[in-house]
Amino acid sequence: MKYPAKYGTCILLAMFWLVNFGCSKKKLPEPSLQQQYEQALLIRSPERRMLQLMKLAVRQRKAGDRPGSRASLEAAESTCQLIENLATRISTLCKLARVQVYLSQKSKAVRSLQRAEGLLEQIVPLAQRIESLSRLADVYQSLDQPESGVGHLLSARTLLDQVDDEREKVSAILFVARGYFKLENTEPLNQLIDQVIQLSRNASQPRQRTEMLLEVAGCINEMQYADRALKLVQEAAEAAGRVNDDLSRAYSLVDVAAGFVVVGRNNQAEISLQQAEEIADKMVGDASMKQALMEKLASQRKRL
Repeated sequence: MKYPAKYGTCILLAMFWLVNFGCSKKKLPEPSLQQQYEQALLIRSPERRMLQLMKLAVRQRKAGDRPGSRASLEAAESTCQLIENLATRISTLCKLARVQVYLSQKSKAVRSLQRAEGLLEQIVPLAQRIESLSRLADVYQSLDQPESGVGHLLSARTLLDQVDDEREKVSAILFVARGYFKLENTEPLNQLIDQVIQLSRNASQPRQRTEMLLEVAGCINEMQYADRALKLVQEAAEAAGRVNDDLSRAYSLVDVAAGFVVVGRNNQAEISLQQAEEIADKMVGDASMKQALMEKLASQRKRL
């Protein structure tokens, strides 16, 4: 069969593409370190740009490109000023300090932490300030300056009673507790764990109590308090069973299943999922809401 000239040209182009691109298994060459640096500078989000520059600085140092590594870190430092959210800026400065410690630039790491400390009083939400103080304490520990870390944790503890929202308070206490755990300071750690467990148990609404207990369980499980974590997940399961609204109860049970997986109790996780499934099977309302619940169920079951 003879094709008109224009179709013949199209066929030739298609064959050329298949031969040179479509059938080729060769990967495109990775950009050079210099090209990666130039690409990082084009990232519009200051936070993302800074994080990418820090990752690149480590890769450059490992490749022996010390001048390139210094340039990337300097660009990251200058980019930090463009991050508008103060809590995010402090968090990113802490990450920068960690990279500087890793690259044996301890004096620069201290300077980054001092920049972060200068922003603390400007953070209005107390929960965010507590989180920032805890982050700073953690980095000072990596600098072998535990005294500065303890000082920040003490400042954070004094603010805890001023946090009104119960959920925010639970998260804030856990941030401080993690700091003491990393400092291996068991007395204040145990005091905070007892405080946050009691706060979670006293939550008036079953759904909120479930969520708070699970958050505490996940945190203290990481601290090797496995038995206490399991007990809290079991308490969360009881609280979830008391949630009045069917849909909310089903979602709480799925969250409980995730909690059981974290503490290594997959059999109990399966029981919670089956209970949530029974609720979903009886739902006759909004089909889209049921579909969303079933998708969450299926997603959690894959983790068993």
